[in-house]
Amino acid sequence: MNLVTILKLLYSKLTYIIIIPLVFGFITFLITRNLPERYTSTATLFTGITSNTGLEMLGTRIDNVQTLNEYNNILSILKSRSLAEETGLRLLAQHLMQDGPNGLIINEEAFSELMEDTPEDVKRLIVKGDMEKSYHNLRYNVTHDKDGYLYKLLNEDHPHYSVEAINKLNSERIGASDLIKISYDSDDPAIAYNTIKFATEIFNNKYIVLKKNQSSNAIAYFQRKLRELSAQLQAAEQKLLEYNIANNIINYDEQTEQITTQQEKIEVRLQDVKMEYEAAGAVVKKLEDEIEARYKINLQNKQIIDLRRQLVNMNNEIAQIQVYDSETNPQKLQQLILRRAQLERRIQNNIDSTYTTDSKTQGVEFQRMMAEWLTAITNYESNAAYYKSMLERHREFMSQYKELAPVGATIKRYEREINVIENEYLNVLNNLNVALQKEQNMEMVTDMKMMDEATLPLIPNKSRHLLYILI
Repeated sequence: MNLVTILKLLYSKLTYIIIIPLVFGFITFLITRNLPERYTSTATLFTGITSNTGLEMLGTRIDNVQTLNEYNNILSILKSRSLAEETGLRLLAQHLMQDGPNGLIINEEAFSELMEDTPEDVKRLIVKGDMEKSYHNLRYNVTHDKDGYLYKLLNEDHPHYSVEAINKLNSERIGASDLIKISYDSDDPAIAYNTIKFATEIFNNKYIVLKKNQSSNAIAYFQRKLRELSAQLQAAEQKLLEYNIANNIINYDEQTEQITTQQEKIEVRLQDVKMEYEAAGAVVKKLEDEIEARYKINLQNKQIIDLRRQLVNMNNEIAQIQVYDSETNPQKLQQLILRRAQLERRIQNNIDSTYTTDSKTQGVEFQRMMAEWLTAITNYESNAAYYKSMLERHREFMSQYKELAPVGATIKRYEREINVIENEYLNVLNNLNVALQKEQNMEMVTDMKMMDEATLPLIPNKSRHLLYILI
């Protein structure tokens, strides 16, 4: 097909090519010429998420995934049904509270239509001058009357109050900044303005409540856990205290160390006293054997035995005080020592009166040996008493040591239990402080500020009337 043929074909169809578009364009003109003008109100919200203007501003690494997720949450809240419902009901309450059209709230056409369509029972729900009561009355009606006018108003296609209409609110993040641009258009500039105003206020309140609930739940958990651990810690400490009182424990480690040290000293001293006691006994035995062999006398007569028994008792008393009570009762110790000296003189006098009448026992040598024997007897009985007291003291320390051994194991178990609870308590306390700091930080960053408040649009949007005709 050549060019001439094509031109002839176009010429033959010229009527259809020109007339049909003109007809459709005219029809489109007639349809769209009375379309209402649209007005757009915008606002800019500063979130502070990226710049983090709270307590954690310094030294905090920005998590891009978390930041993106936070912005998605914000945009989702702005598109949520609950926000749309509350915005629609508050807008309706504001309009029904008016006595007539108001250029800043609702124009004459929209007001007349609203007054005509709204049933009287719905109008009676409005409390003049009280937005909150009016809103809550409307909300109660929607919740409890699914067949009522308000429920249908929200869930059908009303151009101003329905969820569908308010969900046309547009929100987007401006680049990589902390700013979110919110816009909404309506056939009434006042409705566009107030819809943006209510939506941003409701969003800010919902966002704060959502974040506070997140942190409040964590804080409530840690506070409850802290109270539980505090009670457990007090119970464990009280159990340890009662156990220590029952077993006379003040400081187990110090008491154990003191007993061990004293026991070591007693064991060393006990060995020395034992050697002295055995040596003194050997001296007495040697002297008695020699005296009996040389002088044929018996040193075990009744009077001497009685006096020696008294000397033994006296030495036992002295040894008891020396071992247990020498520092606190020195006066009694001195009195006993004086009485012992008197008893030793009585023994000496008894020996002199008993044996010096015999000619064989009147020599100087006999007197010397008897003096040595008396000294040895005194030394022996003294060492015997002291050795006996040291043995008793040693047995007491061994008994205390045996008692403290199982006590120590129980105390260690109680202390481990307390340490475990203390560590858990400190960990929970630290987590609580972190949660409180996060809550404070969240209060600072979640209270979003309006960078650009919503404004009342005065100029309508550019008409698409010509565009529709051309298409």
